[in-house]
Amino acid sequence: MGRIKLNENLKENIRTGHGLALFLKEHGVEYVFGIPDGHTLAFYDGILQIEGIEHILLNDERSAAFAADAYARVTGMLGVCDAGSAGSMNFPVALSEANGSASPVLALVGTIKSKESLRNIPHDINVEDTLTPLTKWCEKVVDSDYLPRFLSYAIKLATTGRPGPVSLVISEDVFTEEKKELGDFIPQVRGSCSINSCRPVAARGEIDEALNMIRRSKQPVIYAGGGAVLSGAFTEIAELSRFL
Repeated sequence: MGRIKLNENLKENIRTGHGLALFLKEHGVEYVFGIPDGHTLAFYDGILQIEGIEHILLNDERSAAFAADAYARVTGMLGVCDAGSAGSMNFPVALSEANGSASPVLALVGTIKSKESLRNIPHDINVEDTLTPLTKWCEKVVDSDYLPRFLSYAIKLATTGRPGPVSLVISEDVFTEEKKELGDFIPQVRGSCSINSCRPVAARGEIDEALNMIRRSKQPVIYAGGGAVLSGAFTEIAELSRFL
């Protein structure tokens, strides 16, 4: 199969792993940090087929998650890491750091085929119970029909409000399924994985109330936290300090 081009027939069936790579690329994701795993090979093949997205190999899964966190902090864009179910047990420390620092990270975890679950075979790990307390949202995908919807929701959660890590645990048979249409993985809004694409704004009444409190204050103090950094409000804070 040659490289996937967006001018091709959007009704054409593609492997879900290829669609996942395409979906991330169309949301502005340029790099995926991770470790190859037998359950995620179709995703890796998709990265090879899609222009504009690359995989960066790390020494271990923990380093991959830390790299995704660092990338998110430096660029303000979604950081993506991937691993197999066993390897994802190295994610918690890095995801805890990302959660505490409000870093938008998407952790993709490949796991055994859905029909092999609960058969006490290797890599049959309940990843969701491990990652849920460390993320804004963690969900398992056992049906390819749900993958585009879950991806959209995960990226939205990771990059809006207070940013933070999210995770999708994807069964191997979902990665390899070939019945999905190319058009299913073309988002309506592209390049929207920046935390600056949608920052929360206070209601006008609350802004007026804060302004009145500042005017009445005698020794005002500016406490600029992580939200100011995430919103890039450096110029506004400097102007406010000169006004005060």
